[in-house]
Amino acid sequence: MASLKQRNGVYLIQFSRRIGDKINQRSFSLGTSDPKKAERIRTELEIKYQDGRIDPFNGWTYQTAQISSSSSSAPFTLEQACEQFLKSRSQANDVTKNSYRGCFRRMMEDMGRTMPISQLTSNDLRRLSFRPHLRNATQRSYFTHYRVFFKWLHEEGHISTDLVRGVRPPKSVDRTIDKVINSSDLMTLFTTFENHVQTNIEKGFINHPDTKMEWFKPVIATFFYTGLRSKELIHLRWNDIASDWSFITVRNSDDATTKSGRMRMIPIRKPLIPYLQSWKNATFRTKDGLVYPSVTNRTAFGTPLDANRISRTFKKFVRMAGLPPGATIHGLRHSFGTDLLRKNVPINQVAEIMGHKSIEVTKIYQHLTPSDIHETIRSIDP
Repeated sequence: MASLKQRNGVYLIQFSRRIGDKINQRSFSLGTSDPKKAERIRTELEIKYQDGRIDPFNGWTYQTAQISSSSSSAPFTLEQACEQFLKSRSQANDVTKNSYRGCFRRMMEDMGRTMPISQLTSNDLRRLSFRPHLRNATQRSYFTHYRVFFKWLHEEGHISTDLVRGVRPPKSVDRTIDKVINSSDLMTLFTTFENHVQTNIEKGFINHPDTKMEWFKPVIATFFYTGLRSKELIHLRWNDIASDWSFITVRNSDDATTKSGRMRMIPIRKPLIPYLQSWKNATFRTKDGLVYPSVTNRTAFGTPLDANRISRTFKKFVRMAGLPPGATIHGLRHSFGTDLLRKNVPINQVAEIMGHKSIEVTKIYQHLTPSDIHETIRSIDP
């Protein structure tokens, strides 16, 4: 089916089709503000679409020049501009190009592929970027991509006005607190994990050691009690852990380099020791071996446990345990830094343990929750 909608007084035709549970839509500018003319064109094109003479979902485009009597040549369309922009970014990597393609796809679905770019306005930049249902970080990401494209249009002379001028992104919202869990949350997570594994063993769904995910609790506990980054943890070796369970040494190696480029020592907190001892008794092979090797390639110097697998599994049990949805593997690093500061460890020592180059970075863990403030006020008025 096809329907009409208006944008800046100009009519667009929107084709829709359902594939399973998903509805695909394609929009094209008709280049007219006359409702009767727009309706006549819609009727003609809908008949052609139903008869199979046009396919708006596979390359067909409606040329504005076909209905424009005031112009001898077709205008530069949004689709053409997007294609030319991508060609001009030949040096960009595939991830960046795919990000732009996603933004362009949403823009063309909204405005129509054949819309003349001369009809773009600053409000389009705001509307595309700052949709209320999007997270703050997503809005800022969209704005960054669309801003570059709109500036390119102006710099290349495709539009006469700098539509970016005066448009500002939303202020960045610090959501670090939403990523933090405490020791009670950790125990809830582990209980949920244990119950899940036990239930599936009883049902016969788990019958192999690897599917028991025995690595999960020691890995997550190590993240929580050391503040290691993912790359640092998966490349950790047994000779990096002191035999008396006092320190973990984070080194630069051929496999992994610390973010700051400096080696550091992390004191091992008492709650972590039982997890490490139990794991070592079950898996230790050589001092040079990985602490957390791949479950599919457990050799002395084998492949590390996959960081993406750790992250996916953690998020799964976060959801099942009903913990804050913002909790992530990297959030466990935030949890570690926050917990140290709440226990009154000096901020310069926390910065050293976490490998921060500046105390300013460590200050992000000084965020306060309502309960923190409540406890502080109670302590000054015993």
